[in-house]
Amino acid sequence: MVIIVFIDELTELNADLQKTVDACSKKDNITMVLTEDIEMFRQLVNELDPSKINFAKSGYFNSKKIEAYWSKFAELSPSLQTSVSRIKTHNTVVSNTLTVLRRQLKQASETVQRIKSEYTNGQVDESLMAQFIVTDTYISVMENLITEYTVWQDRINRITTTSSAALDQAISFARLDQRMGNYDTVKYKSDYEAMKSACIIG
Repeated sequence: MVIIVFIDELTELNADLQKTVDACSKKDNITMVLTEDIEMFRQLVNELDPSKINFAKSGYFNSKKIEAYWSKFAELSPSLQTSVSRIKTHNTVVSNTLTVLRRQLKQASETVQRIKSEYTNGQVDESLMAQFIVTDTYISVMENLITEYTVWQDRINRITTTSSAALDQAISFARLDQRMGNYDTVKYKSDYEAMKSACIIG
């Protein structure tokens, strides 16, 4: 009788775990949305790559090149800001998903340990053992999902942090007369490289 109670408890637990795993595996889950949004952001970032611009060089043609760069930045700035905002908003979904995954993983691990400690019958019950195997499989999947979502969270944080530094500088620079040359474009290029690096998926 006790074994049946254990089997029922594990069966119900496994059903809940499967729902969470299925939700994280849907075609439109947050990781797929993030992949698309970060790729769109990466394309914008690459389009405004300042690495080939010599901001310190004078001369008519180079001045026109710099002027064209800031004009292009002004044109794409709204799209950049919207893209960063979307990625930042996704962090809430990722954080909430991590909370659910960690809570369920803790519950599953504690349930397995409790049942194993209470199940003192020396005779092996195949149905109970089968449920243990299923639960252990889900625990492994949950651990992998937590690792995956933690990586996404770190990536979002890197993008929002580096983009804030680079884009805030660019907005300030674009408002200045570039002929004055009194802004730190070396740091701007460095921050921009960090933002490009944060966009790399994989």
